[in-house]
Amino acid sequence: MGKRDHWYVPGYKVVTEQIIGTLEYLISQDDEYGGTWCNLDHIHHNTLKSLLRRDWIQRSPRPDGTRDDYKITTRGRKAAKECRAHTTRDYRRDGICSRCGERPRSRKNGGYCKPCNQEVTQARRSAHPKYHTRHEGKTCTKCKKRPIRHHKLCNACNYQRGKAQKMRQAAEIEAGIRPAPICPMCNERPRGISNGILLGYCYECNRQKYKGINKQKYARRMQDKIDRLFGKR
Repeated sequence: MGKRDHWYVPGYKVVTEQIIGTLEYLISQDDEYGGTWCNLDHIHHNTLKSLLRRDWIQRSPRPDGTRDDYKITTRGRKAAKECRAHTTRDYRRDGICSRCGERPRSRKNGGYCKPCNQEVTQARRSAHPKYHTRHEGKTCTKCKKRPIRHHKLCNACNYQRGKAQKMRQAAEIEAGIRPAPICPMCNERPRGISNGILLGYCYECNRQKYKGINKQKYARRMQDKIDRLFGKR
């Protein structure tokens, strides 16, 4: 498993290692030279756009128009400190919640226990209220009955849209209009077609994937049955 390069920090958006590294570089330059503007030509432009959007850095164009210089803001200093503290904490592997370190981790709450997951979700909704409430009270643009879930569609209509798209792609592949895309799991064989629908993997990888999923479902059902009969240990 490779080293993580991005984290979700409660109260902030997703933060990458490049963002934190840029902030720490600006902090070191600011502490050493006293509020100087720095050249960040070696930083990717998407990273700079993200920092400017969050008001973590300031931009100042040079008079000759050759390039822009940057300086960290007070908000950026606070964000760098909190984000780095979040990324350097220890992640538990013993089934205990990595946030509180006391309660057992829930299987459905992304590595947290239920109370901690509720707090993280509330912080996420408070940080971005417009994003989480933009679909409230709106119905599906296709069936006009169910609430919106994906792309202005409900779950059922979104599933039908994806199915129709895969059927159209499969028909084009069988007619020779377009080549079959390569399987993203093995990166060797083309993706298969079953019942006129383009699969997400080739036949071999698709069989291995669902074989493993079925094993996990069977083990989960058996564990739930044991818990009901003998109680949780």
